[in-house]
Amino acid sequence: SSVSQMGYLLAGVSTLTAAGVAGAMVHYAAHAVGKALLFATAGVLITQLHGLRSISKMGGLAPKMPITASLALIGFMHITGIPPSLGLWSEVLIVMGISSTTTGRSTLYFVALLAVLLIGIGLSTAYAFLTMKRIFFGQPSEAAEKAKEAGMGLLGPMIVMAAVGIALFIWPRLLIDPLMASLRILLR
Repeated sequence: SSVSQMGYLLAGVSTLTAAGVAGAMVHYAAHAVGKALLFATAGVLITQLHGLRSISKMGGLAPKMPITASLALIGFMHITGIPPSLGLWSEVLIVMGISSTTTGRSTLYFVALLAVLLIGIGLSTAYAFLTMKRIFFGQPSEAAEKAKEAGMGLLGPMIVMAAVGIALFIWPRLLIDPLMASLRILLR
């Protein structure tokens, strides 16, 4: 997953436009929030499932661990750019950067670049939701029968991370405006 995410970063930076580079930087922030939530989710699952690490032995955990499942979903949303996540704004900015660098070129060139980006986003979204399904939904596993939700000591920091990511989706200008102002000067 990180390889595809770094591809989006490279796409944004390679435009050498304020929008594209800002998109890459915002995507880095979205990726950081998303991955932090997902790694924390892995820790919660390992702790609450008494050391179980195999996704194939999980399944049906959402009813027993609804907060953990919701936080994992928010983590995947940040990485894939599904609202309400910061990843959406990063993808919008990267597309803006790509569109400004393709001005004067054929429409086919822009459509091809956009298609590659959208295919990558689609594949990322597909594997994210497949992972969610395997862990939290479907037939309850033996592990799900014994599972219980973690306490606030584990979930509290994850809730704060998720809230920060969603707040930056709602108020993206807090992050984007200073980046764009700096990049317009740097990229003259």
